[in-house]
Amino acid sequence: MKTIHCFCHIVAVVAAVFLITAAAGCNTIMESREECPCELTIDFGKIDGNVRNVLLWLFDSEGNLLYKDTVERKNFKVPDVLSVKKGNIYCYAWCNLSDASVCTERFSPSTIIEKADALSADSLFFFKYEGAVRGESVILQVLPNKEFATVNVRFKGVEEGDVAGTELVSPSGGFFVNGKCLEKLSVISVNTAQSQHQVSTSNCISSLNGDGKYLSFRMLRQSGLNGIYMNIYSLSGEKEMSRRDIGTFELGKYLKDLDYDMEAIGLKDIDILIDMSSLLATVQVDDWIITVPVTIDF
Repeated sequence: MKTIHCFCHIVAVVAAVFLITAAAGCNTIMESREECPCELTIDFGKIDGNVRNVLLWLFDSEGNLLYKDTVERKNFKVPDVLSVKKGNIYCYAWCNLSDASVCTERFSPSTIIEKADALSADSLFFFKYEGAVRGESVILQVLPNKEFATVNVRFKGVEEGDVAGTELVSPSGGFFVNGKCLEKLSVISVNTAQSQHQVSTSNCISSLNGDGKYLSFRMLRQSGLNGIYMNIYSLSGEKEMSRRDIGTFELGKYLKDLDYDMEAIGLKDIDILIDMSSLLATVQVDDWIITVPVTIDF
């Protein structure tokens, strides 16, 4: 009986040690799974074909930078796989950043992405996920939204030998990395003599199509439609071009009349016909058209 008692005592000690050791691991029922990391997979495989590259930021709930990566189109089929602490994360992806954008890196959500100078904006796309990661694994599918509108402008009534141009003035010319608009005045100035902005084949909608001079540029998403103006000018001269201001109109006001949605997932393109002789502008979005006066009051 004594031998049996000792054997039982040994078994009890071994069992206790086993339970204590097992409780220290993440795979036991006794231990809270919230202490275990989550495997986060960031999948780029279904990104639109218009996207050439992705710049990715990942922050924790305190805004600390956890991870940053640049992914080119040829690697979109290869996901990023990370081990992150369970809880809230903030994942932001900006696409097609190039020479027309300036990124001021602050290693926090206050990082700024801004349009460079007076150039037409980059064809930016944006994705964000702000939420929790739970469980053993989570997959984020990166599906970016279109953050720009292409503005196609056709001129008629331009005097022989003159160059026609526009200035788009808007309240915002960029974003914080989290997608919020940067409230900083932006000017995009283009004219029909700048080959990089000419439309090789008119992509204006048929009702605005016809003979004339064309230009095209990209406008970034704005926080609203107020404060968006289009100034119109002409350039003339043989050796040195001199500028003559023609007029202006409040583009944002008329986009509002056309129910333009600046918060849409993908911004719609805008077609504009400007008659330099009658000082009228015709603005079209999809099948909606409005004709407005061009005033000389800047």
